[in-house]
Amino acid sequence: MNETPPASPVSLVDPGSRVNSVKNDTAALRRRQQLRNRRAILYRRIAKLEQKLKEESKKSEKYRKKYTRLNDKIKFSSPERKVKTLIKNTKLPDPIKKKLIFSEIITKQLAQSYAKLKTQKDKQAYYKISI
Repeated sequence: MNETPPASPVSLVDPGSRVNSVKNDTAALRRRQQLRNRRAILYRRIAKLEQKLKEESKKSEKYRKKYTRLNDKIKFSSPERKVKTLIKNTKLPDPIKKKLIFSEIITKQLAQSYAKLKTQKDKQAYYKISI
């Protein structure tokens, strides 16, 4: 009995193809790495853009609120406030200030009553009475 191991099978793959497969593997690894790098760059860019969007939306909200507050002040200004701004840098006696406030109140009420009228005929009659 012969105690030698059996002969190894003949390799069907030639040694040149091993080199090609190694080259293919390294090329695939390189492509994967490039893909990862590109993705990382894009994710960073997306994060920056999202941050910028958040900042701009905060600014937008800030200015929107500021605008509405200013509009509310103008729209719903009281007669006292109107008189105060009118006589800002002048000294007037209290009775005159009170008369100015009263006239502002009357003017505002007349304008509101006029705005509530529906027909043109009523508006003309109201105008004749108020003059």
